[in-house]
Amino acid sequence: MHWKLKLAAVEERLAVFFLMGASLIFVGRVIVQDLNFDEHMHIHYLWLFSTGLRPYEDFSCIYPAFGYAFLLPRSNSSRKREAFSSG
Repeated sequence: MHWKLKLAAVEERLAVFFLMGASLIFVGRVIVQDLNFDEHMHIHYLWLFSTGLRPYEDFSCIYPAFGYAFLLPRSNSSRKREAFSSG
C-alpha cells in the first residue's frame, strides 16, 4: 500500500512537470512567432475602422470589410453603425 502512495506522488510530479514544460514551449512559440503581412493589414484595418473611418470611402481596404464589424469590441457599437451607414 505504501508503494502505491509513492507511485501516485511520482505520477503527479511527472504530470505537473509535463504540463509546465508544454506551457513553456507553447508560450515560447507564441512569443517568437512573427506576424505575416495579412495580420498586420487586419490589425491596421481594425484600428482605422474603430476610429470611425469608413472602409472603401475613407481608406482603401483589400479585404471584405463587413467581417471587421464583428471583431470590434462591443464598446464601439455606435461607430460600427456609423461606418456602415450611408451618408
